[in-house]
Amino acid sequence: MQVIINADDLGSSTASNDAIFDLMDRGLITSATIMANCAASSDALSRVQRFPHCSFGVHLNATAFQPLRSDPALAPLMDGNGQFSRKRLPARLNPTTRRALLAEFCAQVDRILEAGILISHLDSHHHVHNLPALFPVLKAVQRRYNIRKVRITQNLYAPGHRIGVRRYLQKKAYNWALRNLYRTRTTDGFTDLRTFYRLLKTQPLALRTVELMVHPGPSAYEQETDLLASAWSDELLCPVQKINYHQL
Repeated sequence: MQVIINADDLGSSTASNDAIFDLMDRGLITSATIMANCAASSDALSRVQRFPHCSFGVHLNATAFQPLRSDPALAPLMDGNGQFSRKRLPARLNPTTRRALLAEFCAQVDRILEAGILISHLDSHHHVHNLPALFPVLKAVQRRYNIRKVRITQNLYAPGHRIGVRRYLQKKAYNWALRNLYRTRTTDGFTDLRTFYRLLKTQPLALRTVELMVHPGPSAYEQETDLLASAWSDELLCPVQKINYHQL
């Protein structure tokens, strides 16, 4: 089984940047997605070229930090400090807000392209690209920049965890649409590292490719980072090979 180990939130802080690049240096992660609208984004962008063996995508963001564009149509999505707020992102978007978000996402992609980075794929902060209301926006970004690889919605869970039939069918439908409406290449599975580790210690998986999400840097993820630095793959019931998104 091939696994992509992707660090989310590159650019969110210098602490996260340092942790992610250190793990890349040690060969423990193979990919990262960059937040373009953060105070530490410039620091991240200036260091990416040192890691040609890794892939770098865009972590589309509509739930934290200030937008890159000054657009009154984005105001309903922001808090009193002028920053995106997860609590203010509605389940449904009117056409004006949808167009404003498309322009903001394009500005985020442009900032990364202007740094000379070959974008490997897209995902998003707090998985907002999985929201049905943002699906047309995601596809518009893909078409504009010819980005053909995107993270799927989570479809692997810890032993004993069950999701309802309705949620299961929604996820199946989303992943089908993601792959087939503007043809997109994805992994077969997606989950976080700790869930994958717990799952494959108890049962093998008949999947060819899986993306594993990690968040190096924040103290809330110290256990995850410790696991990443261990010989975790030796304990699994099937062998894994690390690849990056360019190799997918």
